[in-house]
Amino acid sequence: MLFTSYLPSVLLFGAGLVAAQNEPKGWLGPAKVTVNNLIGYKYSAEFEHPMVRGSVLMQSFTGTGVNINVDLAGLRRSGFPGAWTYTIHEEPITDFNCNTAKGPLDPYRRGTATPCDPKRPENCVVGDLSGKHGKIMVDRFDRFQSQYTDLYLGLRVGPAAYAGNRSVVIHANDANKTPVACANFVMISMPGMA
Repeated sequence: MLFTSYLPSVLLFGAGLVAAQNEPKGWLGPAKVTVNNLIGYKYSAEFEHPMVRGSVLMQSFTGTGVNINVDLAGLRRSGFPGAWTYTIHEEPITDFNCNTAKGPLDPYRRGTATPCDPKRPENCVVGDLSGKHGKIMVDRFDRFQSQYTDLYLGLRVGPAAYAGNRSVVIHANDANKTPVACANFVMISMPGMA
């Protein structure tokens, strides 16, 4: 009788150890849904790559999360095969060098060792747009368009998930995740801006 009363506690403790072993080292827990984002502010990253053209537009319609509109063309001409990934990176790029963007935006220190599960986006790297919302797959016209809301990015200066002063990098689907094209986010409109 005594054994059976301790069995559920032992099982729960063991399950907790397994879960802890699967969490990335240094991870600060799941991402928080961003609220109080600035409504009416728009940020755009415009790609001016010789082959890749288009933009990634960010704004918040409700104050919760960020609405993203992606419109890209020319990726097939980049010389890399399809199923590209794209991420928001920590820093803006300088001198058109995608490697100056540093790593992906990861304020919760999840890391990239374990692939993102789109069914649990709160456990993904915050800047991993393709992990949470799907890879870039161009149509027969070499175009990719997508619209979605990312609940874990922010447009209010201060919180770590703020994406307005960052960059977006498109990566090849190779072992090195070679940067194909990149662009900086800049504010293109705000309330009262003419």
